[in-house]
Order: sequence, then structure tokens, then C-alpha cells
Amino acid sequence: MVAGVISFLARRAVETSSKHVAALSKKTIQSLTTGTPFKFTAAETSTLRKLSKEYQKKVHIQSGKGGPKNIEFRRELGPNQYTNTAQPMLYMGNKRVPMLDIDLPIGVNSHLGIQMRHGFKNKSDFMKFFEGHLKNDPNAAYRLYDTPGGIRLWDMANRSTPLRYSRTSARMHSDPLYIGKSIQENKYWSRLSPKPGRKDDFVAKFDDLYGDGTVLPKNLGETKKFHDAIIDKINDAGSPQEVARLGGLFDLLKF
Repeated sequence: MVAGVISFLARRAVETSSKHVAALSKKTIQSLTTGTPFKFTAAETSTLRKLSKEYQKKVHIQSGKGGPKNIEFRRELGPNQYTNTAQPMLYMGNKRVPMLDIDLPIGVNSHLGIQMRHGFKNKSDFMKFFEGHLKNDPNAAYRLYDTPGGIRLWDMANRSTPLRYSRTSARMHSDPLYIGKSIQENKYWSRLSPKPGRKDDFVAKFDDLYGDGTVLPKNLGETKKFHDAIIDKINDAGSPQEVARLGGLFDLLKF
């Protein structure tokens, strides 16, 4: 994978006739191998975005017969344009447990207007809507998580593909860009590691289980094992360098 990244950056240097690519190559390779974040310039932004899309490491989880084959992990070099910082980031994709991404105007330069057409100004506003939804749907059950930029909901009562679930996602005011990407990739992706350069990013903090519906054991087990536990492990590690040395799944996802 590192060889591929080097080759990509070499081609990019020729295509753009840009002097910044050599410096970017050195920073990128060091970050991919050590987990260390690095600063990038405005001139380097376009190259980093293309690199992030083209070079990703994915691992499917198959824990034997009857295992959760719908789970996938992805590691990529994530550039954060708001902090001009990049570092390797980890994501979990689930094909069957629906996730809702509710963006709120509570973060710093974190969302576009199209992502927040709902009009909620804070968590309290969303909760008023959410409580009404739960009263109208006695079969609903969600695990709710606070995030630095809003709310993350995992549906505990349904198993569904992103396409089949899209009407519910829209009705619940999930980020339309997230809905579209989930349908396109046929997975509900969730970020498991802090955004580069974002201070005190706890990623997702469990609040509570809401709704009186029946919790499906598979949904609960997959969410706690492949979402909650890994976020806790990354947060407990304390630094990108320590995360890079966690081993296990993280070794499989090394570039």
C-alpha cells in the first residue's frame, strides 16, 4: 500500500508540475507508518483528497459460521480541511444495522447548510422531535450517542439496507449527504477515530437506549463490539502513535 501511495504521488507530481508533492510525500508516508498527524497547505489539499479516495485499506470481518459478514473496517488518510491537518482514520461499515447521522450547528466549521435543513439548533431541539417520534412508533428502539457535531443513532429494532431504510433516514432528519453515501456504498459507515486536528474529539459517547421496541440481539452485539468497544480502545490509547501500536485489527489495517 505504501508503494502504491508513493507511485500515486510521483504521478501527481508529473501531472501537476508542482513542487509541493515531494514534501507532501514525505509527510504522508511518515503519517501512514507511524499514525502521526501532519499539517498540509492549501496547495496540497486537492492531492490529499484524491489520495484519500484512491488508497484505502479494508478488512472484512468473518468470525466463522454465522459470523457478522456484514461488517467491514476501512483505514484511510483523512484530511481535515478545517484544521489543515491529516492523519490515518478508522471507520466501521455495517450493511444491516441502520445508522442515522444527525448534524447540529454545535461544532466549529463542521457542517454544510444542506446537512442541517431540519432547523434544530441543539440537542434539546432534536430530542423534542425524537420523543414525538418514539410516541408514534412503539416498536422503535435506538441507541443514542452524542458526537462533537451532533447525534449518532443506531437502530436496534430493524435490520435493513441503506436503500430500503432511506425514507426512515430522511424522516428522522439524518444528514442527506450521509444517506446518499450509505446508499451508494451499501453500508452505514461510522467514524471510530478522532478527526485530525480536532481538540477533545471523543468521537461518539453513548447516552442511552430510547424506545420501547424489541432490541435485536444481533444489532446490539454488533454495535457494542465493533463500534463502542473500538472507540473506547482508541480513546483510551490517548494518541495517534499509541493507536498505531494497538495491534490486532489495527495491524490488519496497516498500510
